[in-house]
Amino acid sequence: MTIQQQHPAYATTSTGATEGFVAFEYSKVRAPRGLEALTLDTYGSFGWAPFGATRSAGADNVTLSLKRDRSIRNRPMVQETQRKAVAALEKIARLERSRTSVPTAVATTLGLIGCIPLAAAVFLITGGAAGVLSTVLGIVGIGLWLGGGVAYVGLERGRSATIDARIDEEQDRIFEAGAQAARLLR
Repeated sequence: MTIQQQHPAYATTSTGATEGFVAFEYSKVRAPRGLEALTLDTYGSFGWAPFGATRSAGADNVTLSLKRDRSIRNRPMVQETQRKAVAALEKIARLERSRTSVPTAVATTLGLIGCIPLAAAVFLITGGAAGVLSTVLGIVGIGLWLGGGVAYVGLERGRSATIDARIDEEQDRIFEAGAQAARLLR
């Protein structure tokens, strides 16, 4: 007995055509863990259904396995709309990463610059020239180190407000694309 005879989804008509057969297309999408739900919602708007997810230990990304019926209505327009939504998702991921990348770069730079006067102070002390200059250089170095931490907190807070507004704009683009896809898929 063949699979077609055993499974009701493969029933044939009198002309020999297969009834009930659904051809699926499959896709794997990597998403940051923090954006997993938004990614699933976004792809769901375009007819994709999740059927698996792979989470690697210690990794910041999740690989989502998706499938959808290949015979969706208005396929080219849905795909173009999906590209716009995916571009907005990618921009949100970049914005989330940039939330801390600039403050980290500034804080690291200040910390490294702070090492210069500290090293000079240590060389002065070990060379036998301990005095006011070595103390001042040490204070400047430690001040730059502490300034790096303060700069990080200040920049991160300042960037968060700007980034949150930009993320909201991108989410609006995703929701508009999803609404358009819902109209196209009807």
